[in-house]
Amino acid sequence: MSFGYNDFPASPPSVQIHRVGAWKLYAGAVLAAVGVGFAGYVYLGPYLKMTKVVRAQAAELSQERGSSEEIVAERDKLKAALDQRSGTDREKASAASKVSASIQDYAAELKTALAAAGADVSVEGGRLRVGLPTKAVFDQPFSTVVSPQGDAALKVIASALKKTGMRGRVHAPLIASPPPRELAQFKNIGEFEVLRAARVMLLLAASGVAADRVLVAGEIGPAAAPASKKGRPAALPDRVDIELEPV
Repeated sequence: MSFGYNDFPASPPSVQIHRVGAWKLYAGAVLAAVGVGFAGYVYLGPYLKMTKVVRAQAAELSQERGSSEEIVAERDKLKAALDQRSGTDREKASAASKVSASIQDYAAELKTALAAAGADVSVEGGRLRVGLPTKAVFDQPFSTVVSPQGDAALKVIASALKKTGMRGRVHAPLIASPPPRELAQFKNIGEFEVLRAARVMLLLAASGVAADRVLVAGEIGPAAAPASKKGRPAALPDRVDIELEPV
């Protein structure tokens, strides 16, 4: 069997087909890469943006949560302080109520014990005030010497001061009016009243009241009536006021 020259297939077409196939594969790879890149751009870009937003929101929520916790802690702290203050106020009110009740009881006791001396006992602003007639305390109208009756009355008050631990304040009316002629050695009635109050204070201290629990306090008093033309002396205060104050 013999073949002619034209019977053999030409080799170039085979090579050309082969080259065309490689080009197509390369083009497909390029297109695939472009597709993947485009897909990454389309999907990965928004994803990254979304992730950034989510992280920002998470950080914001975390910050808000921290702020909320701080607010709650501050609220609890303020509430505890308020409860403590309310408790303290209630304790103070209760203590003040007990002191007030005790002062009323002491007032009743003193009123009974000093009835013979004509004492005027009252409670004013949480303080107990005892008014003793000067004639029941001093032996003479123009004297600073305490009488036996006055000594007994002041010892009752001293006993109350020691029992209760309160502070005693002897009031001295600071009257600027000239004194009667029997007290010509004083510039005014106030000087004489201060001396009388000091005598009362010293007697209370001598009866056992601690020195830091008794004092003399000046008190502005009304002007005394001037002496008359007939020589009658100017009026002096007719009572000695002693105040018992809780410490």
